[in-house]
Amino acid sequence: MMASDKLYIPVCLYPHTSYRTKAGVEHLMTAMTLGERDFLIVIADHLLALDRIVTGRFVTEKNVYRTARRDAEQVYRLIRRTLQRADIDVEDRLQYWAHIGEDPAYGEFSSMLRDAVSRDSGMTAEIDRFVDARIKRYAMGSNDTAERAAQLDYLMSEVCMSVYCSEILGYETEVWERPPKPEVPDPLKVLYASHRSIVEGVIGKSCRRELVFLHAS
Repeated sequence: MMASDKLYIPVCLYPHTSYRTKAGVEHLMTAMTLGERDFLIVIADHLLALDRIVTGRFVTEKNVYRTARRDAEQVYRLIRRTLQRADIDVEDRLQYWAHIGEDPAYGEFSSMLRDAVSRDSGMTAEIDRFVDARIKRYAMGSNDTAERAAQLDYLMSEVCMSVYCSEILGYETEVWERPPKPEVPDPLKVLYASHRSIVEGVIGKSCRRELVFLHAS
């Protein structure tokens, strides 16, 4: 039983995501019965750019965000076209991550949550551990300062967007494509399992977010 009929669906743009295929989008549409629910699908162009900075898969930092948006546009068009063909309204329900990130309301909330996390030594220790693990495994090492900053921004952006969309905007059921592998950092799991008071202190109420998975593995 889902906590809410309102779904927050982040679409991460790693190469093998099923959301890059029509069949994958149709499965999301059917499994989550999007025609019967309110939803917000957010295409994670910002996270793709940050990941490319960490892994060195870019020419210049100036163009990395532009090329990430171009990649995101292909997935955006596929999702939009597939849902519209099923007569599902996507107006204001399909967004780019960067677009929400430019909203002053999100910016204010993000600053508050980041500040609250930074004042909790246990949570910051977990974030630092996740950053260290990702940098050690994936970073090129050509610019340690920029790579670490991008990885930290990636993790905190993922946390802030999730909490904002689920707890503030009210899309309380978050849909991930599949459970993360054990070696993949999951700061949201740590935040909600062990540091829930951070979230509740910022949002001023009890947490309502629930996480569900489109695929079992």
